[in-house]
Amino acid sequence: DNMQPVVGEHHKRKRPEPQVVEPSLDHSEGLASGMISKQRQSHSKRTPPLNQARYLLRVEYDGGKLFGMQRQPEQRTVQGCLEDALEKFAGAPVATCLSSRTDAGVHSLGNTVHVDLHRVNKKKPDKVMKPHDPRMVQSGLNHFLAKQGDIRVAEALRVAPRFHARHMAVGRTYYYRIHVSKFHPPSIFERGRLWHIDLEQPLDLAAMQEAAAHLVGEHDFTTFRAAGCQSSTPVKTLHSFTVEQYPSWPVFGSKQKRAKFTKVTDEEQGEAANVCSNSDCVDDPQTLVVTAQGASFLYHQVRLMVGFLKSVGMGDIKPSEVPGFLAARDRAACPSIMAPAHGLYLGSVEYPNESLVFVEPLEEKVRAAAISSSNGDSSAEVGSDSQEDFDTSPHNHIVGVE
Repeated sequence: DNMQPVVGEHHKRKRPEPQVVEPSLDHSEGLASGMISKQRQSHSKRTPPLNQARYLLRVEYDGGKLFGMQRQPEQRTVQGCLEDALEKFAGAPVATCLSSRTDAGVHSLGNTVHVDLHRVNKKKPDKVMKPHDPRMVQSGLNHFLAKQGDIRVAEALRVAPRFHARHMAVGRTYYYRIHVSKFHPPSIFERGRLWHIDLEQPLDLAAMQEAAAHLVGEHDFTTFRAAGCQSSTPVKTLHSFTVEQYPSWPVFGSKQKRAKFTKVTDEEQGEAANVCSNSDCVDDPQTLVVTAQGASFLYHQVRLMVGFLKSVGMGDIKPSEVPGFLAARDRAACPSIMAPAHGLYLGSVEYPNESLVFVEPLEEKVRAAAISSSNGDSSAEVGSDSQEDFDTSPHNHIVGVE
């Protein structure tokens, strides 16, 4: 279901190495663990230039034509496209720091990255400029991303210089979408965005929910750990793991009106519920959403757990057998398959509320006031964006937790 990635010449350019040395990521669908290095600690104590600011970007993307989140040579990736747009916006190469990596084909509603941007006046490079308003960053990046067609910066937020998109994250939420039907395939508008399971009968939702409950909590998830996982430990804590049924897409317009070529009368629509009265009638397709919440996940953990729930829903595995599979700590002992990538969405990355509130540094205010005064302008700051107004409110769509 996934289309081949598009490789462009602009992705062959060598990217600048980040100024900060990061510990290696977990090869996972979530957070990478690791202690903050001494080099990063010393770096975080440096006072950034007054024209530099750190921003947190929330990025949406359709992963169908992308070779994952992380930058890779000769491949079209989210990070590569985003850094291309940042270079055009900033006028110089810019490196980003990811909160989470996703595989090829996986989608995102809210993956996050942080980036440091220097604002420079091209005509007067020595002129001190006030950092960009976050709204200008978002608008500018989306202008340069428009041709990509499948990547969008949903939100930009100015954060403190010490903010770190990965190490300050306290949780992640993943969604997995399933469509079960033999005679009613997914809408063409849903192609590549959910897992179509070709079955005449729906999955046993109650059994899947019972099995999911066994996986909640702190466990050794080796049974749901793919080969090549770089996590230092298989022990993870699953805060929540649910399975819920949702209406099939599209949710607008009645099923009867969509199924007929002529106008449906009120009488026909009222009688529609009684049409399927015999056992040969095919019911509506079953649409399920699996939600997993936790601080971090092993490589392919979510997709392996979803595949496991599918086996439970088909009756191949009993809910009571789940503790035994966990205790086996052996991927080979589990007969279930891994769910495909195109049904998975990284829903959100969560941060403590206080880490998302930016307070303009005093020295920044003093310097801006001095520049404004020296130019005889008491009403506006030199080098400011139009309608500049720093957003110090915690009321944003990037998820914060108490």
